[in-house]
Order: sequence, then structure tokens, then C-alpha cells
Amino acid sequence: MNKSIIQLIILSIVAYGIQFYAQQIFKIDQLWNQIDFTLLQIYFVQAVISLLLIIVLQAAKKPLPDHLGFVFLGVFTLKVVASFMFANPVLERTDVDFFKYNFLIVFFLYMFFDVYVGYRVLNQEYSIKKNK
Repeated sequence: MNKSIIQLIILSIVAYGIQFYAQQIFKIDQLWNQIDFTLLQIYFVQAVISLLLIIVLQAAKKPLPDHLGFVFLGVFTLKVVASFMFANPVLERTDVDFFKYNFLIVFFLYMFFDVYVGYRVLNQEYSIKKNK
């Protein structure tokens, strides 16, 4: 299994556990009953999209080594659009600020992870070219 996929799984489990138990401690977990989404669904969607990003970047390394940055930007743009479409029904409501904050926390967490993976893949390709 790819190192990035293992890191994604560990990140997802640890971050979800921390955020879930923090909501239990501060007694805001019952607010999820007001909407049709759960925290687990947000994490699942973001993790699946990040997994697709890893797979696409790994698949594009050989045939498109000079265009990996564009591949990353394209997939990342699709991730932003998909995330917005996923959350838009709830974001339009004004009475669910806790959802907006929770969604942003998860979104930015996975965004930083995606940038980290993209950086590693791009640097790996650059160092391979440089050593040839």
C-alpha cells in the first residue's frame, strides 16, 4: 500500500476521533440532529476525494511527468467543487453555524494533506529528473 494512503487513513482516524470526542466533551454533538449530515459523512467524503487525488497523481506520474502540477491543480479544483456541492444544501441555511465550522475544519485539514501529497509527488519527480 502506498505511503500516502496509509497516512490518509491514519489522519482520518485520528482527526475524526479528536473532533468527535471534542464535540462530546463540549456537548455540541446533539446539534447534528438538526441537519441531514453527520461528521462521519463529512470525513468520508473528504477522505474519498483525497484518495482519488492520490490515485490520479500516482497514475499520472509515468505518462505525464512534466504536467503533474496541472494534474494536481485540476483534481484539486474538482475536489473544491465537489465539496461545495456536497455541503451547499446545508450551507444555505443560516441556523447551522456549527456545521459551517466543522465542515471548514475538515475541509482545510484534508486540503493541507492534499497539498502535502502534491508537494511530495512533485518533488519526487523533480529529484528523479535532476538525478538523471
